[in-house]
Amino acid sequence: MFRAVLKVTMEFFNPFFLFYIFILLYVVTCQETTTERTIDRVLVGEEIKVPGHRHFDY
Repeated sequence: MFRAVLKVTMEFFNPFFLFYIFILLYVVTCQETTTERTIDRVLVGEEIKVPGHRHFDY
C-alpha cells in the first residue's frame, strides 16, 4: 500500500507528468481544437497556436 502511494506521489511530482497536466489545462481552457487533435499535435511537436482565430468544438 505504501509503495503504491509512493509511486503515485513520484509520478505526480514528475516534471513530464506536470507538463502533461499543464497541456491538458491549456487545451481545456483555450478550446482551440478537439482535445485529441491538440494532444496529437503536442506529441508530434507541431505548433498549437492558430493565428487569427480559434476553433470551438462543442
